[in-house]
Amino acid sequence: MTLSRRLLAIGVSIALSAGFAPADETALHPKIQEMLGQVSEARIKAILEKLESFGTRNTMSNADDPVRGIGAARNWILKELQSYSPKLQVKFEKFRVKKQGQRIFKDVDLYNVVAYLPGKKMPETVVMVSGHYDSLNLGTRPAGAAAGPGTDAAGGGAGAGAGAPGNTTANMTLADFEKNAELPAPGVCDDGSGTAAVMELARVMSQFEFDKTLAFVAFAGEEQGLVGSSLQAVKAKKENQIIEAVFNNDIIGTDVSGNGRMSNTSVNVYSD
Repeated sequence: MTLSRRLLAIGVSIALSAGFAPADETALHPKIQEMLGQVSEARIKAILEKLESFGTRNTMSNADDPVRGIGAARNWILKELQSYSPKLQVKFEKFRVKKQGQRIFKDVDLYNVVAYLPGKKMPETVVMVSGHYDSLNLGTRPAGAAAGPGTDAAGGGAGAGAGAPGNTTANMTLADFEKNAELPAPGVCDDGSGTAAVMELARVMSQFEFDKTLAFVAFAGEEQGLVGSSLQAVKAKKENQIIEAVFNNDIIGTDVSGNGRMSNTSVNVYSD
């Protein structure tokens, strides 16, 4: 499974950043080898199937349905993370977001799910592992219409496969957005794949100890314009958190995109 291989590479990078660096740079730390050996393809598959089962994870979908929509999804993610280890400090980070346009067409409570694994030597320094658990379906566009800005056609929309038709936000009414909030949006690739990586790494890595604190985060509101991660960043700055690195996972393990482009041999690194 391609996702499993990508997850192994991410795990190595996180372990080195958080305090598993080997004395011999040419050798892999035995603890890293042990940790990577515990990554389960079957568990990753089960997470993806569970996330898909919620029908939609649109941030604006019904939050009160116990089995479908954003509320059911976030509650399951929270409980699942809590089941991994008593060392994980799992909680919701709740933000009240005011109506601000088409994709946020009403006031809404946004919940990021965060699981902290406190560091042993430098607990004030955080290495963040993140993905977004929300999904989006903008509906179908008129025959012959070209997809434009705001189209989510790479699996986070209808989730029906690469190149699924999307709509342009320019020609959509408020009523369209309200109606589309409940459309099927399984979002297995975008970003069930990243959420599965975050959760499986949280399960495995919480069985080990690290010098620095690890924060495993599933963001909401990404499809509305990176809202969940932006609010989390503002909160972190206000609290003077020391965030040393962020390993963000969005659509991983999918080698060929909807337009045929492939990028399976590179990792983007951004640094000041």
